[in-house]
Amino acid sequence: MLAAGIAVVQLVPAFPLPGIRTVTGGLLVVLAVLCAANGVLRWQRVERAMRRDQALPRQRVPWLLAVGLVLLALVGLFLVVFKGVEG
Repeated sequence: MLAAGIAVVQLVPAFPLPGIRTVTGGLLVVLAVLCAANGVLRWQRVERAMRRDQALPRQRVPWLLAVGLVLLALVGLFLVVFKGVEG
């Protein structure tokens, strides 16, 4: 996702709406950072729970990631439809 965010900002031609490319790339980068940080924190929590013979902790971040990716997909769909109508 990090590479995709950078690629969107640097390599993808400008979208019909100004600023959408930056927002899309930025959201991908934020999701990548969220995934990386959550991976480390989850690993620590799971390891601690296993050492204490406790239940594994519940996780909300996969839902946030899913919502973010769905939003990006909807933006992409909108851009495809908008470009089709416009050009």
